[in-house]
Amino acid sequence: GLTAGDTTTVYGQGGTDTAYLYDSAGNDTFTAEYNEVTMQYSDGPVVTAQAFDDIFADFGQGGYDYCDLLDSSGDDDLYVDYDTVLLDWMSAAISLAIDNLNNSDMVHAYNPNGGTDTKYVGDINFYFDDEWS
Repeated sequence: GLTAGDTTTVYGQGGTDTAYLYDSAGNDTFTAEYNEVTMQYSDGPVVTAQAFDDIFADFGQGGYDYCDLLDSSGDDDLYVDYDTVLLDWMSAAISLAIDNLNNSDMVHAYNPNGGTDTKYVGDINFYFDDEWS
């Protein structure tokens, strides 16, 4: 397995590629942009996935996890509800699904790249950058 200081990058290679990332029981940090997602584990390893069509991140192991989500330059849709976040980078035809969030996890969604981004909020409170409509 991976240990502190290890860095691993995996690449989608055409077709329809799907990346699955799982948190640890520690306090992990997850960052997602339309062409790259990174999981920094609390005990040191870093896993990056680039050029995948679909990304699934599961935060069911616990800890106080932190997620930063960034938009693309196109029009993007963000769906949030209780323990799930879905982000569709529409112009890139890429989707991200985050599941099993708990009350101790923090998700920040930012849109520094422009486009007309839309959020759909279900039954929970979230913080949104002012740019999301």
